[in-house]
Order: sequence, then C-alpha cells, then structure tokens
Amino acid sequence: MNTDANCASTTVKKNIYGGSLKSLCDRVLATTAFVLLLPLLLGLVILVRLRLGSPVLFRQQRPGKNGTPFTLYKFRTMTDATDKTGALLPDDQRLTHFGKWLRSTSLDELPELLNILRGDMSFVGPRPLLMEYLNRYTPEQMRRHEVRPGLTGWAQVNGRNAISWENKFSLDLWYVNHVGFWLDLKILFLTAWKVLSREGISAASHSTAPIFLGTEPVFVIGAGGHAKVVLATLKESGVTVDGIYDDNPALHGTMILGIPVVGPISNLLDGVARRGIIAVDDNDMRKSLASCIEATWLTAVHPSAVVHESVTLGRGTVVFAGAVIQPDAHIGEHVIVNTAATVDHDSTLKNFVSIGPGSHIAGNVHVDEGSCLGIGSSVLPQLTIGKGAVIGGGATVIRNVAAATIAAGCPAKAIRIREGTPLCWPSISVHVSKERIVRNVEKTSSWPVFDAEQRAAVERVLCSGNVNYWTGHEGRSFETEYAASLGVKHAIAVANGTVALELALLTLGVGPGDEVIVPSRTFIASASAAVMQGATPV
Repeated sequence: MNTDANCASTTVKKNIYGGSLKSLCDRVLATTAFVLLLPLLLGLVILVRLRLGSPVLFRQQRPGKNGTPFTLYKFRTMTDATDKTGALLPDDQRLTHFGKWLRSTSLDELPELLNILRGDMSFVGPRPLLMEYLNRYTPEQMRRHEVRPGLTGWAQVNGRNAISWENKFSLDLWYVNHVGFWLDLKILFLTAWKVLSREGISAASHSTAPIFLGTEPVFVIGAGGHAKVVLATLKESGVTVDGIYDDNPALHGTMILGIPVVGPISNLLDGVARRGIIAVDDNDMRKSLASCIEATWLTAVHPSAVVHESVTLGRGTVVFAGAVIQPDAHIGEHVIVNTAATVDHDSTLKNFVSIGPGSHIAGNVHVDEGSCLGIGSSVLPQLTIGKGAVIGGGATVIRNVAAATIAAGCPAKAIRIREGTPLCWPSISVHVSKERIVRNVEKTSSWPVFDAEQRAAVERVLCSGNVNYWTGHEGRSFETEYAASLGVKHAIAVANGTVALELALLTLGVGPGDEVIVPSRTFIASASAAVMQGATPV
C-alpha cells in the first residue's frame, strides 16, 4: 500500500515537472543564456558568414513533441562545394576545419535557443532527428516523442554519435521514463563536461551520424536484377532483410545475395504489420503493389550517396551508390534514384518516378508521377516532365515534355504518345528479306507500334508476293529504282518511318538488352523503333 502511494507520488511529481514547470524553467534559462551569449552569437554570425558564406543559419523541419514538425535552427558547418559536374561533394570534403570546430564545441547548436524560446524544444530531451525517421521507429522507439526534443539529452552524455542507434534510443526511452529536475540538472553539467572534452562528436569514419534505417528486419518485394542492387544498398546501410517475396515459383526456396526467396507476394496480404521495400523497377507495378500491401515502407540510402540534409525523401524511396541529391530537392514516395544519378537543387520528383544510372536532373526541374528517365539522360533547368513520360537513354531534354510521351534524342523530341497512335515522320525506305519478316511476324505475340490495319496490310503484302505497293497507304508505288540501286530483291516503301524501322529491327530479332546504333539524320524514328522493341538507342 505504501509502495503504491510512493509510486503515485513520484508519477505526479514527474508529470508536474515534465509539463508546465519544465517549460517555464526552459524559457527563463534560454532568455538568460541568450542575453549573456549575445556577443558570442553575433561573433559567430560574422565568422560563419566569412568562412562558409550565406545563409548563416541552417534550417530544417524536425519532429517535435508527439511528432509535430517544427523548424530547427543551427549554424551551418559545411560549404556547398561541388565537383566538376556540379554535384555536391561528400560530407567529409565539405566539412571544413572551422565547421569541425563548431561541431566539436557544440557552438553550432546555439541558435536552438530560439527553438527553446518558442516552445519547440527543451534544454534536455531526446535530440530531434529527421522527419523521415518517423515511419522507421518501432512503437517503443516512437515514445521518445512523448517529451519535447532537447538541446542535449541522456544519450548525448553517454556517447553522442559514437554509439549505435539501438543504444541511443534505449537511452532516450530511459530519460522519458525518468524525466525529472535533478536528472536534467545532472545532464546539463555532464554536457558542459563533454563539450569541454570534445567527446563523441561523430562515429568512426563519419563526419555526421549515419542514417537511421530502422532496427527491425524488413522484407523485399521482387527478385530480379533491380532487387540485387536494392539488397546491396540495404546491406551496406546495416539493414537486416528477413526475406524476399516474388511471384516466380522457380525462385522460391533459392537465395539471392544470401537472402531467401520465401514465397509469393500474396503472402504479404495477411494484414500482419511489416517493414519493407519494393524492389521492382517498373513504375506502374510499384504503384500497384504499394496500394494493395499494408506495410511501413522503408527509405533506403546507400552510404556512398550524397544527400543534403535539407532534402526530403518519401517512403519507399531508394537512393543507390554514388547518387547525389542537392539542397532543397523534394523526392516523393517509392522513387528510384539510380547509381550515380544526380538531382540538383530545388527539383521535385513526384511519387513512383525512376531515374536511370548516370542520369542528371538540373535545378528547379519538376518530374511528375510515374515518369521514367533512361540511362545517362539529362534534363535542363526549370523544365517539367509530365506524368507517365518516358525519356530515352542518353536523351537531353531542353524543353517541357508532355504527359504520357516517349521522348528520345539529343535534343529530346517526342517520338510517340504512350496511349495513342505513333507520330508520323517523313517517308523513308528500308530493304528487308520477305522470308525473315514473315517468320518473325508469325512468332511475334505483340505489336506495340502497328495498329490492326497496318498489321493486316503488312501480312497481305508479304504473303501475296506483290511487294510493289504498301496497301495501308493508297497510291504509294514501290520504289523499284531504289531497290535496284541497293542490289536487293525486294523493298518496301512506307510513309511512317517508325513502322519501317520497326520492321527492320523485327527482322533482325532485336529485343531487350540490345543496343541499336542510329544515324543522326533519322535519329527520332530510329530511337522510337529501338525503344518499342525494348532495345536501347545509342
């Protein structure tokens, strides 16, 4: 009975201090500190401006009490240095000696006094981390947001960045369960000692704390080649993958990079809460899977990728090795930023976008939902790529691309509307073997470019032996002189260059995985035909 009374008394005292009394103490102490430290603050403003440039303050959205966002203020500690391609250098190279000194002395944290005065933060509490971490916490770890975040905390005086995320969160939760006036006072004194001794500034080999990707095992959907790159990214990031789900029964029971393929995707429809990532590079399929499977979608960033701390990354997004995402870019949900791809400042990639290896998106570009940028493609500044557009490999986009458009070339031009009929290009001729075309036509199950009328016309011409006319276009005679000049038996004249080249590629058996060298004078039609066959125009 007495024990229960003592426990109740302790809880009441904790709640009183943890509420209005703690907030009052914070504001009084912050006001006093701000007045006393004002000369130092002004001096640091001048030094940061001279050494690192503008802006002097670093601003970023962070989760506060109960996960409510607020704007965090700190002195900047890094330059905006870039390589010759314009991509931000890694953190280690942008963190100057002056920036390291600011961090080691914790002077970069002083602007957070403004956050305390505004009631966003407290002097003591769990440190405010990134907004995207919210969907990676376990329910227990999420309890760290039951109190206001702090300028310092129990984890900071017990290792700071030099301890694992698991240990850090355990220390945060211990503080939440034991918050009190004397504990706060102890932490403040220990913080002063740690700052003077400059302990725990960063974990070994990291200029900043490593990215938190979660502490529970995750599942991966998809067992193709793209999945291997996703698995490698997760492994390098320290994430434990529990299993892979794929609908190919031949893969069930096999291992991919040491991870078992445990069964079909339908096994994930049981309503059990899980953490996972979709390792499928098809944008439409990724969207479909995300809509029908209940999960906490993981955001994965390879350790060698450079992602500025002002960047927002949506759920389910993966950033591969060597990728660079510059300041204030906004990346949506389930986006693929491929190997060595770059996204410049203030650009937006909406949900379910995929940008290929080595592709480059310049500043202030808007890429709408479901669009795909091919390998090595480039988009000039301040352009818009419409919803569901496809940009061919190596293409350079110099003007806006409409929704549902396939564009290729240098500069990129529309070669086909995805839902409609192919665009018509000037008349050209191709010489082909009738027998080889007939053979390929008979075994081809899909005609992505031909409509029914065109397909019937091709079959009638080739099978009748009368190759003097293209019956799909009345009045067009066969170019006998052209065939004779080439020294071939047959030639077919068509008004649609895309269709003509598709016939030639079909004859040669060109398909996915092949590269087609195309001449500059017919690049648009040639690239279209290659793309429609699944090949890559070069």
